[in-house]
Amino acid sequence: MKSIVFIPEIPEGITSDVISKRPDIYQAQKQLEALNYKVKSTKTILYPSITLTGMAGYASYELEDLLKSENDTWSYSADLAFPLFTGGKVKGNYKAAKAEYDQELAAYKQTVQTAFKEILDAITANRFNKQILETSLKEEEALEISYKISIKREQAGIASLLDVLDVERSLLQTQISVVDSQLDQINSIIDFCKALGGGWVKKE
Repeated sequence: MKSIVFIPEIPEGITSDVISKRPDIYQAQKQLEALNYKVKSTKTILYPSITLTGMAGYASYELEDLLKSENDTWSYSADLAFPLFTGGKVKGNYKAAKAEYDQELAAYKQTVQTAFKEILDAITANRFNKQILETSLKEEEALEISYKISIKREQAGIASLLDVLDVERSLLQTQISVVDSQLDQINSIIDFCKALGGGWVKKE
């Protein structure tokens, strides 16, 4: 059974600026801007500027380093810039902010952390599901050959109908596994698009 299901591949080189499309990121940033007009005027990128995907759609080393803590706490390498907290102009605004701004800032950091975590989880799930699908397809191909051989053996009188039915049952079970794996992989692509805030633009 040849698959006719088209499953998109996660491309390499997707950068973190795509998360600006996420409604929660946009809302959190606007709340910060409402509390501090200076933050609004700088138009600073309020999250780490990194590449999200590496070769063959795997998670980039930058994204994995960003969320490498076993406790899922916010962690990032020294070479990753976070302008909101380190930039001179914005840092000065931060020092002058009131307690309400501090709360919004903490909420924004949590929102960004959640975004990157969801992206990494979706990429990881996609690669895992793809490997399972590839294994199921190879098993299906092998069983299709075995099924054809069992029919010829039964016709030649050197195998029973029960043997044929046994192979056919295994083949049908594997075909069901293929469909389930395809669905899991598609769902992980959907989760990845949702985590980005609506998908990605394919580079020509």
